[in-house]
Amino acid sequence: MNRYPTNELSLRKIVKCSLRLHYLTLKHTIYCILGITLVKYTAVFLMMIFPDVVAQLSFFSIGTLVVIYFFSVALLTTHYAFIDKTQSLTHVFKIVNQRLLPILTTFILYVGGIIFIFFASKLMTHALNQLYFHGSLSVTDGGGMLIVCILLMVYIALFFFSLPIAVIDKKSIKKSFYDSALLTEGNKVGVLILFFLLLTVLILLTPGTIHEYFLSMYHLDIVFDFVVLCVAIPLYINLLLLLIHDSKVQ
Repeated sequence: MNRYPTNELSLRKIVKCSLRLHYLTLKHTIYCILGITLVKYTAVFLMMIFPDVVAQLSFFSIGTLVVIYFFSVALLTTHYAFIDKTQSLTHVFKIVNQRLLPILTTFILYVGGIIFIFFASKLMTHALNQLYFHGSLSVTDGGGMLIVCILLMVYIALFFFSLPIAVIDKKSIKKSFYDSALLTEGNKVGVLILFFLLLTVLILLTPGTIHEYFLSMYHLDIVFDFVVLCVAIPLYINLLLLLIHDSKVQ
């Protein structure tokens, strides 16, 4: 049975459908979620042992790429389940391995674009301040931050689907970004919901927060992370796949 709707749905119905399919997705992605949890825990542990900035940045970067790898497998195996062509997890891993370079490159370019826009916008506002106010006024600070936020939000929203498109549609890097720009146009509110869901999960799992510190004292941080991801990842994947499909149907 194909789980993708045949017709265009309202956002409320897409959310309801995502919740209804939560168990199905969890069943197919539970091992990937466990992998993500262990990778996060290992990376944080290594970063605590090695205080050197370069080492910490290396562990963080490698850990992030491995998380993206497991997420890509979870996304693809759910997509196959939705179209009623369920594949073994081993087979899905093989497919992702064959497409690993374009998938990771798409992610790196997406994140790199965010970093570039942030620093380029800051540099531009600083240059304007120096040019027109000779650096003596901070009038451009508020306006500069507003410009940075607007540019970042537009970029993040515009290419939000680039990674999942590279995974499920097996598109080239250029085509993934191009298709994302087209598809996000029809589901701006849905993309915003996905972004805030992702942001909430990242905040909950961020090391050093009060709840993470409290849980780590009782060695429950890894359990907490696993539970949060078991709730959030299936919902996030369902919303992501259904929104992309809905944008294609429109």
